[in-house]
Amino acid sequence: MNVGFFSVALKPKWIGGLLLALAAAAVFAALGQWQLERAFIAQPAPTPSISTDGTEIPKPLDSLLAPGDQLLATAADQLAIANLKLDPRSTAIVENRVQLVGDHAETGFWLIGQSSAKNGAALTVALGWAPSLEKAEAARNFMIQSADMAGGYLPVVGRLEPSEEPQAADSAKPYLYKSLSIAQLINAQAASKVTKTYDAFLVVSMGLPTGGLDRIVIGKTRDAGQINLLNAFYAAEWSLFAGFAFFMWWRMVRDEVIRWRAEALEAER
Repeated sequence: MNVGFFSVALKPKWIGGLLLALAAAAVFAALGQWQLERAFIAQPAPTPSISTDGTEIPKPLDSLLAPGDQLLATAADQLAIANLKLDPRSTAIVENRVQLVGDHAETGFWLIGQSSAKNGAALTVALGWAPSLEKAEAARNFMIQSADMAGGYLPVVGRLEPSEEPQAADSAKPYLYKSLSIAQLINAQAASKVTKTYDAFLVVSMGLPTGGLDRIVIGKTRDAGQINLLNAFYAAEWSLFAGFAFFMWWRMVRDEVIRWRAEALEAER
């Protein structure tokens, strides 16, 4: 008696087993997709490109990034909206900032500060651009002197950008930074007292004061992504698990076929 593979596989027990294998494979595939999305982490671009046409619709901040999470490449450069409360006393300056002016770029300084969202998390905000350090320092002093007039939570729109690598700050001017590193700011400023922090910064386009400076105009950085090899490995691992679920079902059915054939041969003897 020749027992065929499909004559066994089509029995209710093994059809149920196949459905279980499909369900397990679907779960493994979903986990693999989740890890794959997190394998691409946004990185700052060395130079900006031409800015977008302003037709984007801002998305809620927490739909793009959760406090403590890494900014994914898919969320970098997105316009975000959030209710933020600015602390003018926390303002600082970052040098070597490229500003898009018409069809060319100029290098200057950013005025940055710390804000808090309604969920209690701290978010670094880039407020304005100055062509000289003197103007940036004047704007910072104005913001600090106006701290007592700071309002409550305001709806703020801006572009979400990844944290940069830390560089040594100016010892003579501790408020002057060479890069915009969230970790460095947390260690140096009042944000260190906050238990939750967004690991990215918001380039504000509306909603918060600039201290009299120009609004910052930047371009896209999404093309400058970096692969997180650990997440990529996990994604491949979950894909193997999905395939293994089907292999196990096939192997068990094949073993059943072999057993049936052996029993049929024994019965013929």
